[in-house]
Amino acid sequence: MKILRKYSKLIPLLVLFCVLTGGVAYGSYTMTKYSGKILSYHKNTRFDHKYRSTKDTENPWRVTIDYSGEGKNTITTFWLEDFYGKNVSQDVEAEYNGIFQYVSPAYSSASGIDVYLAGENNNWNPASYYIEGRWSQQDD
Repeated sequence: MKILRKYSKLIPLLVLFCVLTGGVAYGSYTMTKYSGKILSYHKNTRFDHKYRSTKDTENPWRVTIDYSGEGKNTITTFWLEDFYGKNVSQDVEAEYNGIFQYVSPAYSSASGIDVYLAGENNNWNPASYYIEGRWSQQDD
C-alpha cells in the first residue's frame, strides 16, 4: 500500500505522456481483413490492394490466416504483386494455426505503388477452399 501511495502521483503523468506522444509507433502496423477462394492446381487468387509508401525493402509486409476451409495446420502460399501480376516480394508459406503472423520483406519494385495480396494452394490438387485472415502491406 505504501508503494502505491508513493507512486500514485506518477501514474497520471505517465498516462498523459502516452496520450500526448501516441505511444511508440515504431514497428506498428495496421492489419486489414481479406477473404476469398483459393483455387485448385496453384492457380493464383488476388485479394485486396493497398498503397505501399515505404522505399525501405526491409520494411516487412505481414499476413495471417484466421480461417481456412482446407483445415487446421494447413499451408497457403502468399506474396505481394503489382497491378500487372508481377511478384514484388518473396512468397510466404503461411500455416493456418490461429497463432502465427508471417512476415517478409518486399522487393524495391514494391516501393511507392499499390500492392496486391495474392495467394495459392501450396498443394497441386483439385481442391479449392475459402480462406480469410488479415494482412498489412508495410509497417507504419
